[in-house]
Amino acid sequence: MNALIFRFIVISLIFLCHPADASEISIVTEDFPPYSYLEDGRITGVSAEVVRAVLKEAGTDAEIKTYPWARAYRSALNEKNVLIYSIGRTKERENLFKWVGIVAPCDIYLFKLKERKEIKADSLDTAKHYVLGILRQDMCLDYLKSKGFDNITVSDTDEDSIKILVRKRVDLIPFAELSFVFSVGKLGYDPSDFEKVCFIKDLSEGLYMAFSKETPDILVERFKNALDKVKADGTYNRIMNAYSLK
Repeated sequence: MNALIFRFIVISLIFLCHPADASEISIVTEDFPPYSYLEDGRITGVSAEVVRAVLKEAGTDAEIKTYPWARAYRSALNEKNVLIYSIGRTKERENLFKWVGIVAPCDIYLFKLKERKEIKADSLDTAKHYVLGILRQDMCLDYLKSKGFDNITVSDTDEDSIKILVRKRVDLIPFAELSFVFSVGKLGYDPSDFEKVCFIKDLSEGLYMAFSKETPDILVERFKNALDKVKADGTYNRIMNAYSLK
């Protein structure tokens, strides 16, 4: 093998191992406390810290950008080399993204105003009798539609969903339990004025990080391996414990 061919092989292997540098990877998320939120000019939160640990393990440094969820979702759906978190994994989304792994636990419930004693929705079947407020492009929207829900008001932000619940324009909203407490408090409402009425098991596997479909498989595998190492070496559990999560 002459020197020119050897050099060509080495350079090719370098590009295969590092298919996209930091400037080519976009990371998008939404304001979704305590999973991801802005504090003192820096995006933090339980999912954000896991993602940063994965980036460090993968030898990559990329900026995390926060957008309204519909915009973040659209970016990951249509652009290449986009990493999105915290995203729910559903049957409807399975083939739309390249999934890396779970970055945080998440329990989804239907919530109502506690004062609305007339609302009885202890199961999805009984919840179909009421008007639901759901975030645009949220996993709950596709899932509940697939279960026969058709009386739905779509909101642009999580805050809008809470506001229309308070104003009684909708009867129920699906929400991550931990984030709900943060979000209602941020809006100045008392969390004790709300009540969770129905656990949605199918949507409570956890929140994921995932790449857009137009991302090289070798890059996805690099991040999968990095996430596995973050979980194996105790970093993941330390982050969960810092946020009082299991």
